[in-house]
Amino acid sequence: MRHANSSFGRRAAVALQQAASGASNGIAYDEKGYCDDWRANLQPGLPLDAIESDFRAGDGNELREKFCAAHSSACLAVNAFRRWRLDPSDLRLGGGCHFRTLRFEAKMHFGLRRPANLDVLATADTTIVGIESKCLEWIRPKDACFSEAYEKLRPIHGRTAWFDRLDALRANPGAYGHVDAAQLVKHALGLASTYPSGDIQLWYVFWEPVNHSRWEQCGIHREQAHRLAADVAGDRVQLVPMSHLQLWEQWAQNSAQSSSLQYLRSRYWIEV
Repeated sequence: MRHANSSFGRRAAVALQQAASGASNGIAYDEKGYCDDWRANLQPGLPLDAIESDFRAGDGNELREKFCAAHSSACLAVNAFRRWRLDPSDLRLGGGCHFRTLRFEAKMHFGLRRPANLDVLATADTTIVGIESKCLEWIRPKDACFSEAYEKLRPIHGRTAWFDRLDALRANPGAYGHVDAAQLVKHALGLASTYPSGDIQLWYVFWEPVNHSRWEQCGIHREQAHRLAADVAGDRVQLVPMSHLQLWEQWAQNSAQSSSLQYLRSRYWIEV
């Protein structure tokens, strides 16, 4: 394995840009990996009106610039879950099925000035699945930081495992290294506030290359994500860490979902 201070991030960005250009009929990306139009960064044939409506309603303002990157995590989420935007009835996520709605950049209001914004939200009668998608963001370790405004939530969420993590992260902001634990805490509290009953899963789905075992960072990141999941085990909001490649391997076993994989494999199923 290579050392953590290797050129993994730079090489991964270049590989993703090259694969995106090849998968999209030679679309041009600039030296930083951005194209001119967010629509060109998606697989052809997607419900663009619905996708644009979702992102216009969110707070991320992703379409203006971030979504145009070959390494955009939001674009990765849309390309991965695009097939089910208008009809998610045959989507399978873990034990969840018979989903009624799916939308991107979903706002979760939970008492703070800025809501949580999930990359994907899928709802069924008794199951809620929120998905946070990561592409290259996880490569650089990030310390957790919480404003004092979170104290307003303590009377409601103070006895939960996720709020315990908030307190622990204030004492040790770098406890989960490459995992943006503060963002996941915010998402979990947002989901719990928005859906006060029923089963909730928060999926942390991240990109890594096919040859991830070659790179030390990938193994460290996986361990940190699974450690956070273990630390909040038993909470009503269950954390499910998984790479996009692992998710797509599951989909490959289901004929209803396997047809969506050809583009994903050509664009993201790559070595670094």
